[in-house]
Amino acid sequence: MKHDNQWRPSESRSRSYAPYQRHKLKDVNWVTPEEAASISKRYNHWRNCWGSSIWHKEPNWKLEKDLIIKFLNKPYEEFLKAWHDRTKSLRKQGVPLELNHISDRLTDEPDSRDEFYVDMDGIIRKNQDYPVWKHGKKPIKIIEKEIIKYNLKPEIHNKYWFSTPFFDILFILRRYFSKTDYNEILEGGIPKDKFDRMAENAIYSGLEYTIDKYKHKHNTKLLENNPHAYRGCTNWCNYNGFRDLFDVDYSESVYRYIYPGSPEYARIEAEKQDANRKAHREYKQQKEEYLSSLLHNIEADRKAREDALNDQKIAKHGFDKDESFRGTDYHGQKRKKRKSDWAIDA
Repeated sequence: MKHDNQWRPSESRSRSYAPYQRHKLKDVNWVTPEEAASISKRYNHWRNCWGSSIWHKEPNWKLEKDLIIKFLNKPYEEFLKAWHDRTKSLRKQGVPLELNHISDRLTDEPDSRDEFYVDMDGIIRKNQDYPVWKHGKKPIKIIEKEIIKYNLKPEIHNKYWFSTPFFDILFILRRYFSKTDYNEILEGGIPKDKFDRMAENAIYSGLEYTIDKYKHKHNTKLLENNPHAYRGCTNWCNYNGFRDLFDVDYSESVYRYIYPGSPEYARIEAEKQDANRKAHREYKQQKEEYLSSLLHNIEADRKAREDALNDQKIAKHGFDKDESFRGTDYHGQKRKKRKSDWAIDA
């Protein structure tokens, strides 16, 4: 049988990909089913995956997503035919193939977890509510309304508080707080401003030290009763202070996320890059100005150190900087001048 060497490998080769014009193997477009079969390294590729105890092979499911993108806003039946043509080699080998990225269920209200769906007219659509993560980029979090509250950890207090592993901490809290504050702690939902005041008072009241002391005592007793206990087990106490006793609750907060790919995300990122470039330009300008005046700064520092040293010597010898070093009388200058005048007269 004669082969077209542009698309099919020679019979002497055992590999499944064609050795000619390999740059075309990355193209997602194909004309005939023979071409699709010849580039099975790309479209019928298997990859090794670690199972329960053995290595097994599975299809490269990314190729399904690539094909769905190619048939966006087109009839689902056309995509299905192309999918069966592409996976013909695998199905002959007995590989059970199911679509992972799209469902044949017709709907106009897709789940937010589905990236693609088929609408009521049988057309493949992209879900606009699907969170997009492009190239590792994280969505931008916008705080609409942030409400932070604090609740005691359930292993300290719940409706079965007497059976919790750390219920003794409740007696410690009762000793250091008033009855009103203690009841509010048990009820939960402490506002952030009040919780910060409680945590600050705990530092000066000795509560932090008492909690740390309780932790060591509890863990020591646990190890005596169970020599096999380890750090991180269920009954191991990790509380170092007052803040460690509480869980932070953000359930009443309202956040808005801007996902990559949207115009607003691009605008914010562009503004952030402009700000970074401006800061870098200002830094370079300041650095150049500093280097240009470096010699002047070095000389000024040397002169300042020399003046400071002279001032120390003047004070050490009991002189006055402003009164002791004025006129020609200093160091006999007047006497030297008088002698030179006598020499000239002689």
